[in-house]
Amino acid sequence: MPYLSAQGLDSLLTLAVKQNPELRSLYLQYEAALERAPQVSVLPDPQVALGIFVLPVETRLGPQWVRIGATQMFPWKGTLPTRKDAVLAMSRARYEQWRARQLRIIYEIKKAWYELYELRRSQDIVQEQIELLRALERLATTMVESGKSTMADVLRVQLRIEELQEQQARWRDLEADPIARINELCYRPLDAPVVIPDTLTFTTMPWQRDTLADWLSTRHPLLNMYTAWQEEARYQLKLNDLARKPSFAVGLDYIAVGRRSDADPAGNGRDVLSPRVGVVVPLYTVKFDARAREQELRIQALESDKQAALQRLLTIVARAWAQWEAAQTTLVAADEQAETLRAARDILEVRYATSGKEFDELLRLETQLIQLDLKRLKAVVQSHQARSTIEQVVEF
Repeated sequence: MPYLSAQGLDSLLTLAVKQNPELRSLYLQYEAALERAPQVSVLPDPQVALGIFVLPVETRLGPQWVRIGATQMFPWKGTLPTRKDAVLAMSRARYEQWRARQLRIIYEIKKAWYELYELRRSQDIVQEQIELLRALERLATTMVESGKSTMADVLRVQLRIEELQEQQARWRDLEADPIARINELCYRPLDAPVVIPDTLTFTTMPWQRDTLADWLSTRHPLLNMYTAWQEEARYQLKLNDLARKPSFAVGLDYIAVGRRSDADPAGNGRDVLSPRVGVVVPLYTVKFDARAREQELRIQALESDKQAALQRLLTIVARAWAQWEAAQTTLVAADEQAETLRAARDILEVRYATSGKEFDELLRLETQLIQLDLKRLKAVVQSHQARSTIEQVVEF
């Protein structure tokens, strides 16, 4: 954001990304999701069993008195890597969710920041006009003293000054809301001061409007989040198919045999070592069919969500661009009108200073000039608001 580099906003945005509790929570959820990958991509723990024959089993080679067995289960080939891929897809969705929320918080800070800028600059504009009106008040007083005007002109100027001062006070009171919103998002004390620059100029759009749609559909984190969830669902489908396959068990039993004392056959007291192989065959397939339908429907639902999100983003861009164009038109018209009004005001001021006439028209022009300056300010702020609205969609 080079056009904001010297305006105090960058530091607030950096602070919010680092300190905002919601963003921190989402990022920690992403890191926590990553930690699931090593949990699901390893073999099940082997089972070890120990059995003691309370009544030893007598055999030809001696009594069996203890049995030790170990078993290791092996899922169908490809199950473990697929589980890991599913978890990583889920973690990518968490990451994209964090990025999307980060964009939204940055936008909310910008929105409040520009509101605060408009409130403060409005007060400055009105203060400048108050100074001009005070000069007009002095002129009116001089005209009264010279007998060319009445005290009513002075009172009208004073009344107008009081109205503008009251408006200033209202704007000053309204500053608390955007300041609190900025500080809340930056995780600072709600009354912490916010620095605003003296002047913003009308901003430009650095993008080609006709390329934004294609760019959005492949890069926005919200859409990427839905894509990652769909990918995770496809891995779940693959895992469901793998779950239909048999799994295998390999085991080994060791049986300790005592020696016979009443005879001495060959191999007397020889222990037993018995390898085992087992197979688990899924027979009840109804659950697999239901799970497959669940994931397929989930993929379709996510596709609908993705298309709806894309449409919302395109609408945001279209409306913001229209807002920027409207602000540009307003600014050009206001500049032209202000130039004409200032020329007319100068003429009326000279006429009033010589004849004491047309004071009401002079005061009316001063009021119109105030409104035009405020309109110009609003157009400049609106251009920045429109750009920041699009940045929440394309700047990341």
